Amino acid sequence: MKNKHNWTVCGKLLPRGIWIKYGLICLLPLLLSSCFTPTPVPKAPKTATFDGNNYNSGIIAKAGDGSLIITQSARDRYNAFVERYGKSIGIQKDFGISQREDEYYYMTLEAAEKWKQMILISQRERVNEASR
Repeated sequence: MKNKHNWTVCGKLLPRGIWIKYGLICLLPLLLSSCFTPTPVPKAPKTATFDGNNYNSGIIAKAGDGSLIITQSARDRYNAFVERYGKSIGIQKDFGISQREDEYYYMTLEAAEKWKQMILISQRERVNEASR
């Protein structure tokens, strides 16, 4: 008949079943913690961002014809989106943007809609990258 005692601790023989039970108990938290790692999902901001010292995201007002009055930094952000995503929606730099008499710019509603489309495309890209 085979001897059931295979391992020794401090010179004492222990049955194989105890080693298996304690081994599984010690490994179980390690295995479970690596299986259920949550993946963060990017959330769209619901508030305006700062543009310099103003809390307006660079959009100053709505003009009488429905176009938006924007700052230079909002125009720069818009053109950064156009450089990256403009080809996919068929627009070029400064599409729908015109200079005002002061330091601000007009943005047509069509350009604002294109900006929104580019923002949605960038958010989908970030979600896809996060899920990989």
